Amino acid sequence: MDHNEFTKIPNSICHLKKIQNINLSNNALTSNAVPSCIKNLSSRLLILDLGDNKFTVIPNNLTKLSQLQELDLNYNEITAIPTNIKNLINLKTLNLNGNKITTIPESLCSLKNLERLNLSFNEISSIPDSFNQLSNLKYLNINGNKIPENDIPDYIKNIEDVLY
Repeated sequence: MDHNEFTKIPNSICHLKKIQNINLSNNALTSNAVPSCIKNLSSRLLILDLGDNKFTVIPNNLTKLSQLQELDLNYNEITAIPTNIKNLINLKTLNLNGNKITTIPESLCSLKNLERLNLSFNEISSIPDSFNQLSNLKYLNINGNKIPENDIPDYIKNIEDVLY
């Protein structure tokens, strides 16, 4: 369902009993386009790609997808990561590059299963002290932000695959 001009996710998507992967990238979806029934997919949806849309916030409904392992919201207009991102306890990959995010919330650092995090090309100016709690992080991209290189902690430079 990618590369269309969808402005809303149809409620009928919530009735797909065995769906594990949804790609709605490159559409015209906004933050209120996600139906509340999306939470009904929480036990089976593993991958959700909403990149290249018009989201300004991460919809609250998405943070109820507790089994989600990959979330892609790259190239939207998101300005903040919500604190309830911590509910995505099984998340392994989070892609938020090319947005307008200014801060990394402490709650993001509670995603213990996170292995890949792309926050490149945002407006982030600092890294929270709790970032070192992301002990499973193998890939981090914070390139193209406003973080001075001398403010990047050593433990970040030691991540297996890091771009800053």
